[in-house]
Amino acid sequence: MDRKLKIGLDFHGVINQNFDFFREFCRYAQARGHLIYIISGGPLEDIKKTLDEHFIAYSYVFAIYDHFKALGKVDENNRIEDELWNKAKKDFWDKHHIDFHLDDSPEYCRYAPDVCSVFDKTSQSCSIFQKKVLLNSPLEFLKEIELNYT
Repeated sequence: MDRKLKIGLDFHGVINQNFDFFREFCRYAQARGHLIYIISGGPLEDIKKTLDEHFIAYSYVFAIYDHFKALGKVDENNRIEDELWNKAKKDFWDKHHIDFHLDDSPEYCRYAPDVCSVFDKTSQSCSIFQKKVLLNSPLEFLKEIELNYT
């Protein structure tokens, strides 16, 4: 494999639905030279702590809440404007040139359907360029991403 991918994974609703699957997926991905970006709502320290407890390897963690808190965009009720929140992942994907992202929220994916795929918890699947892909083998799922994004 010549081209190394930047793969984004949501934490809440994706990784935390199947720690064993994503532990193996991330291990395979990093062994093949890909970077794993955990891109989620936050809080950052809680996500990192849980990832470490489950031995899930990652290259970088981006937490929307922590990002906007650092920018002073969290109001007195600890809320962030919906439009800012909803576009934060797309902005991160663009800035960091994320090739593929798996998320459980169609709201985020509407901003970049070529990058983002919606994870269906019930069927344990997603669609990659209109093709349904089952997440029953971490290595096979990684190979499907490589096939479509390299």
